[in-house]
Amino acid sequence: MKKLQNMIIRSFILHFFFLAFFNAITNGIFDYFLEKYIAIYKFNFLILMTVGNLLVFLGSVFLVARHFQRQLKIYMDEEIREQVQREQILYSSIAHDLKTPMTIIKGYAQALSDGKVEQSKRGDTYRLIKDKTDEMVALLTDLMTYSGLLRESENSHKEMTDISACLINLVAQDYSLIENREVNLEPDIAENIHYPINPMDFKRIGENLLINAIKHNPPGVSVGLSLQVEENHVVLSVADSGALLKDDRIFEAFYKQDTSRSSTKGHGLGLAIVLKLVEKYRGEIKIEQPFAGYTKAFAVSLPLNKPLTSSGCIK
Repeated sequence: MKKLQNMIIRSFILHFFFLAFFNAITNGIFDYFLEKYIAIYKFNFLILMTVGNLLVFLGSVFLVARHFQRQLKIYMDEEIREQVQREQILYSSIAHDLKTPMTIIKGYAQALSDGKVEQSKRGDTYRLIKDKTDEMVALLTDLMTYSGLLRESENSHKEMTDISACLINLVAQDYSLIENREVNLEPDIAENIHYPINPMDFKRIGENLLINAIKHNPPGVSVGLSLQVEENHVVLSVADSGALLKDDRIFEAFYKQDTSRSSTKGHGLGLAIVLKLVEKYRGEIKIEQPFAGYTKAFAVSLPLNKPLTSSGCIK
C-alpha cells in the first residue's frame, strides 16, 4: 500500500508541475499578444484573448486530469495484481505447511491403529505426533496474529512498559533453547527503559528476532542482543555471526530463503509479524551487514515522542 501511495503522490506532483508549466507558457503567449494588439483591437480583443486563455487552461486541466486518472488506474491494477499474487502464495503456503504435518500424523495414527508400531517405539511415535500437532498450532497461532495485524488499528492498547525487563525475561524464557544450540549470547541491555507499547507486542518482536537468530544459524553462533536509547529512538538490535543475507524478501509472509519446503526451521511468518508490529508503532526495521563485530543484525528503531530521563523513563 505504501508503494501505491508513493506512486500516486509522485504522479500527482509530476502532473501538477506539467500543468503549471503549460499554464505559464499560455499566460506568456496571452500577455505577448495582449500588449501587441490591445491598442488596435481594444476591449473586444481583450475579451477574446481572455476567453481563449480560459478555454486553453480548462482544456489542459481536462487532459492532465484524464492522463492522471489513467495512470492511477494502471497503478491500482498493478497493486491489485500484486495483492492477488501475494494472497495466492499465502493460501498455497498455508495449505502446504498444514498438509505436511497432517499427513505425518495421519500415517502414524493409522500405523498405531493397525498395530504396526512396536511397543518399544510407541512412545517415540506419540511424541512425534505431539510435535507435529504443536507445529500446526504454532503455525495457526502465527497466522491469526499476522491476519489480526493486517486489520488492527494503530490506536490499539498501549501501556508504559519496562521493555528492558521484558527483554531480560525473554532471554530467561528461551534459555534452554539458547543452551541446547550452544549459542554464545552477548547481551547489552540498558536498564529501566520504558516505552508506550503493548507488552505482548514487544515480547513478540524480541522473541521472533531472537528465535530467528538462533534457529537460522548453525549451533555455536554468537548472538548479540542490544537495547539502547539513541537520540529520540529506542533501538533493539539482534546481531549474529552467521551467514550474510542475500535476499531482501525475507520480510514477506511465508517467504523462505530455504527453497526446500521440508525445512523445519520455520514457516516464514516470524519476520513478517515483526515488520507489521514495528510499522504499527511507526517504527522501522532494517538489516545491517556487517554490524559492530557481527556478520549482520536486525535493527528495530521505535520513535520517542518525548525525551527520556537518565534512567530511561519518559519525562
